[in-house]
Amino acid sequence: MVSTTPSESKPLSSDWIWSNVSNVHMCNDRRWFTEYTPFKSRAGNIYTDEENVEVAGVGTVILPVKRSPTRSGPKAHGKIVLHNVIYCPSALCNIFAFSGGCSPGEDYVIRCGGADPAKSKGSITKEDKTPVAYFDPKATLFNIRLSGPPYGPVTGDSVLDDNRPLLVNVRWPESEKARFAQYLRESGNQTTATKENVASAEATSISAPYTEAEKSWLKDQFKSEYHFLKQLGLTIYKDEDREECKNVLRMLMKQNNNDEEDEDEEESDSDDFEGHMADHHFDPKTLDWINKHYGNSINFMISHGLKFYNADDCEEAKHIASVMMEDD
Repeated sequence: MVSTTPSESKPLSSDWIWSNVSNVHMCNDRRWFTEYTPFKSRAGNIYTDEENVEVAGVGTVILPVKRSPTRSGPKAHGKIVLHNVIYCPSALCNIFAFSGGCSPGEDYVIRCGGADPAKSKGSITKEDKTPVAYFDPKATLFNIRLSGPPYGPVTGDSVLDDNRPLLVNVRWPESEKARFAQYLRESGNQTTATKENVASAEATSISAPYTEAEKSWLKDQFKSEYHFLKQLGLTIYKDEDREECKNVLRMLMKQNNNDEEDEDEEESDSDDFEGHMADHHFDPKTLDWINKHYGNSINFMISHGLKFYNADDCEEAKHIASVMMEDD
């Protein structure tokens, strides 16, 4: 285990590793919790009798997850609710223990491997085979593929190293579980967040209305919300589509503000901006090829039914471009 100190400016850990030998879920960042009870305890692993990992509390974590590598849009995202997650600030990564206790009444089936190893290392489904989540094919271990913005939080790069052996597991003694249960009974289950917080986090959140600055930027770059929705393949008649539109716009504005701008460079018009919103996903050689054959990166992605603001679609676009360039 490597010591870490969570910081509000530091991205959340992207490593949520499935372990079939662990008896409890474990999280290394307090910010993941939607409901939390401070509780000092100790945990260990399956290889020794030592309990050398500090437990600072126990609570509920809601993971925003990508359901399948072949889906896109709002319905491609879901959640896994983890209960009785121990908070271990010094842990190297987070652990999803299949036997650790998920949402009541939900029995998951985990399958390793898949039809296309380049897209998935395995899947998590319900008993009726409904997709719940899948494992990132690029990850070192069985790492759950999380949803990125606007459906999930910004997460950091994996801290797991391919070049060293990794034995990731955690064991929380049954005696400590019993002590925590007794503590809850005696304290009246007083948590630092209410159950309403969890319900709120599970529900689709309604973001704040457009600010005047956002309205102005929207008008300058896309003419209107209607035109931007159309660009995204969404409709103005669905509340969830308009909500997604707001999230994407804010993500683009943040990205635009972070880009270094040359003051001497002539300002591009809105049509040029729209066509090149996905440029940063491609290397210069690939981008030259795309511009030559499709005009711009947005045209390329749309022609293949892909969305520029979806992380998986962008990866798929890069793969498609590389294959087409080989055949060209």
